[in-house]
Parts: sequence; C-alpha cells; structure tokens
Amino acid sequence: MTDAFSHIDPVQKLGTNASLVEKLKLLHNFLKAQHPFIDRVAIALYDNSIDLLKTFTWLGDAENPLTHYQSKLENPPYLIEISETTNPRVVNNMEIYSDEKEAFQEGILNQLNMAGHIPALIVSHEQDVIETLQATIKSAIHFTHHRDPETANHIDRMSRSSRLIANELAIKHNFSDEFVEYIFLFSPLHDIGKISIPDSVLLKPGKLTPEEFDVMKEHAQRGREIIEALLEDFSLYSVNHFDSLKNIAQCHHEAIDSSGYPQGLTREQILIEARIVAVADIFDALISARPYKKVWTNDRAFETVQGMAGTKLDEECVAALLKNRDYVELTQEQFKQNSIG
Repeated sequence: MTDAFSHIDPVQKLGTNASLVEKLKLLHNFLKAQHPFIDRVAIALYDNSIDLLKTFTWLGDAENPLTHYQSKLENPPYLIEISETTNPRVVNNMEIYSDEKEAFQEGILNQLNMAGHIPALIVSHEQDVIETLQATIKSAIHFTHHRDPETANHIDRMSRSSRLIANELAIKHNFSDEFVEYIFLFSPLHDIGKISIPDSVLLKPGKLTPEEFDVMKEHAQRGREIIEALLEDFSLYSVNHFDSLKNIAQCHHEAIDSSGYPQGLTREQILIEARIVAVADIFDALISARPYKKVWTNDRAFETVQGMAGTKLDEECVAALLKNRDYVELTQEQFKQNSIG
C-alpha cells in the first residue's frame, strides 16, 4: 500500500513564487510526459487599446517558428473568430504546428482543455501583479498630492515607443519577446521617484536653479529605492525582469558620454533597457506640452533626438525610433495630446 504522503506532486511549483519561465517549463514537461507529441507551448498577448496581437513567450524542444511578431487581430481572419467564440482552433495536418499529424483527437482535446487554460492563468496572474504595482504607485502620487505634469497619454505613447525600439533591436541583442513585453510594462514607471520631489520644483513653470535641479535629479535614485521597497512589501520578487524595472527607474537619465545622472555611467555601464526608455521618453517629452515649454513639431523632435545620438542617447535606439516614424505618428494619433501633453 502506498504511503499517503509518498506521492510527489509533479506540478506543485505552479502554486509557488517560482518564475513564469520555471512554471511554464514545468507545465510543458508535465504535458509532454502525458502526450509526447506536444512539442511546444506558446503564448501571445493582445493589446486591445491598439488592436495588436504580440508573441510573448514559448517553451519546447523544437525550434520556435515565430518570434518578435505582431499583427492586428484580423490578420489572419480566423483570430477574430477565436476571440468571438472563445473556441480553440485545431489544425491536425500541418507540419509547422507539430511533427505528428492527426495528433489532436477528441479524447485528447478534452484532456488538454483544462491544461490549456493554465498558461493563460499564470501569465494573467503575473500581469495582474504588475498592474497592482502600477496602481499602487498611482495611488501614492494621488494621496501625497504630488503632480507630475506628464499625462496618461504621454505614458501610453512612450511605453509603446519603448516596445517598438526593443522589438527592433530584439534579434541583434537576442531579446526574448517576454523581455520586450516587460520593457513595455515597466517603462511607464520610470519616473516614480518624482513622487518624492516637492511641487515647488516638480511643477515650476520656469527654468530650475542649479539647486532645484539637484533636487530634481534625486528622483532617479529614489525611484529605485521606492521600487525595491514595494517589491519587498508586496513580495513581488517572483515576477521576471524586475531588475530591469529598477534599472529603468535609476538609469533612464544616464547619458552614454557619462554626463548623465545619478551616477555618471558610460555607455557600457548603462543597461540596454534604460537606454531604450531614455530615447522613448525624451522624444515624447519634446512633442508634449509642459508648464515650462510648448509642444514641438515631430520634425523638430526627430531632428533633436537624432542630434543627441552618440553623445547623450544610444545610436541604435535612436535609429530604431527614426526607422519607424510612421508607427510613432500612428501612436500619437491613437493617444492624442491634451492641453498639457
């Protein structure tokens, strides 16, 4: 007779603080042990605000056939039907999907229905954790009455420009789709340290004095400290790439010629996620109205950013933005400026 406590739960780690990748690996191994023909588990995410479907992550034994891909839901049209009916699409005779044809028979599909929801729940949980962090920060800004003159539309635009740049550089730098997505999710939090800056400095309509600018510069280091405190308080360290979030908050004002702050880092010392967000943030700040400046034209903003490439900003990141001007301007149209940006 088997001891009641001798059974080992093969998917126990799904209920722990293991990383997203660890959980998905565990799930794939479990499924493959039951059904050896399951070569790959892949996940895509849908951004309904701009009708964009994006590859996110995958696990499997075979080479991944699709990475760094994004498309509107209507391309191909069958995705619309899937989203409307919520019924799966089963393709049993295409080698691109599996090395074994006619593998997904009715009995097996019934077994896989439940398993198919688990990756979605895992990813959804991780996204919810990040949204909780974002909401917490917004609440902190509200309750402390600190007002950063950056609007939600600025955040929407610069976060999508950050994802655009990261996606453009993905193949050269070996970024995973997951890493690209987290740059998109984390970039809106780059300036959270500003909640600690007095309104007299943060909202000053004119040029800051040297002493005031020194106070303003403190927001970068304080941003990292705030994030570390939130991660500790909410026990969020299981979420992937939170080191990237801390780097973005602390280093998005560093310059590749070492003239930036808070540490005066050189190009090699500034991690790529901070270099990406710096370009996206500076460009959108230029085309946004602020208490101390008017809106710039796109031509002037693109020319200015291009002029900063190689000194203040990373050349690759600037080139990626300039190469995709049409997408940047489409995003501007989707998230139009209001009276202050």
